[in-house]
Amino acid sequence: QNGDASFSLEEPGRYTMSWTSATNELQGGVGWKGGSPTIVHYSGSFGSGISNSQNLVLSYYGNYIDNSEAFPRPIYLYIIESYGSYNPGNCAGVNLGSYQSDGATYLLRRCEISRPSIPELLTPRYYYAVRTPKKYFGPISGTISFGNHMAAWRGLNVQLTQPINYMIMSTEAYRSSGNSDI
Repeated sequence: QNGDASFSLEEPGRYTMSWTSATNELQGGVGWKGGSPTIVHYSGSFGSGISNSQNLVLSYYGNYIDNSEAFPRPIYLYIIESYGSYNPGNCAGVNLGSYQSDGATYLLRRCEISRPSIPELLTPRYYYAVRTPKKYFGPISGTISFGNHMAAWRGLNVQLTQPINYMIMSTEAYRSSGNSDI
């Protein structure tokens, strides 16, 4: 959205992107259809040369539409590995607990964030699993065992009612400048 940015799909499983501070909002990554208990091993460079004052997020992200209520509700799932000046898990919401996966603690939070509404949909619901400690900028690597997260969420009474549409290893940036090569 606005600004100057580039995104490129490289050899299978790799993406590169860069952006300038004139970029209002940017998201890109590589993903998979469906939300099976995939194990993702990632490595590369995330935000090299960037300080914590920059607003960017590295996450494993997905969504689905929950049809269990009177109107459909978009559900967004984020496993956040790193972030800059803003931790999306600090949104106004409810702490659901914490759990261990892949050598780290994840704090789980549910938020309902109003977006320009679509009359036929309820307010979107976001689940943020935020890695503690977060990964830092520069060379980065890790593992996300999605099945561990799904099992922990069920244990914390998060009901995933529909199949997940897709999951993406994603970089998001807001009014910052930087690059990502994952």
